[in-house]
Amino acid sequence: APHRMSLGSDIAQPLETDVELTTLLGIPDLHRHDPGTLFARHSGSGRLRVPIAVGVDGRPVELDIKESAQGGMGPHGMLIGATGSGKSELLRTLVLGLALTNSSETLNFVLVDFKGGATFLGLEELPHTSAVITNLADEVALVERMQDALHGELIRRQELLRSAGNYTSALEYERARAAGADLAPLPSL
Repeated sequence: APHRMSLGSDIAQPLETDVELTTLLGIPDLHRHDPGTLFARHSGSGRLRVPIAVGVDGRPVELDIKESAQGGMGPHGMLIGATGSGKSELLRTLVLGLALTNSSETLNFVLVDFKGGATFLGLEELPHTSAVITNLADEVALVERMQDALHGELIRRQELLRSAGNYTSALEYERARAAGADLAPLPSL
């Protein structure tokens, strides 16, 4: 991955300043901001890139989940931490940041919480959320069903790309759509 946090650091204490996500996103008033303006600012190379924290230098730390071939860090990752370390808060920040910077026509979520379901509580209301799946920790059959459903969605998308004009990727499809082709939205998932 292009960005790795250093294991060794001269910083002995965590940052003492709280920073609001809206500040990181440049939204002075959440109730009065224009989503279209923010979506436009985060299109192109800014698509699927979102600030998730503030670095020790005071600048935003961004996560870019586009494929590395598109200049991103890649869509795959792992989040590990002890109980209470902020894993759920980071995931909520990531989902909310992506929802605020990407239209639901270009990005949808399937939110999966293998345990209690509190991580994504309230996020089912986002127009981007296609599904919320919870309490899978002891349900192997449900995990398999979820895998089957996601696999089915991949096949559906491949067939849609083929039938819409033999597009080789969702990115090529989206470029054609942006250029005016009469194509239905195919949001990243």
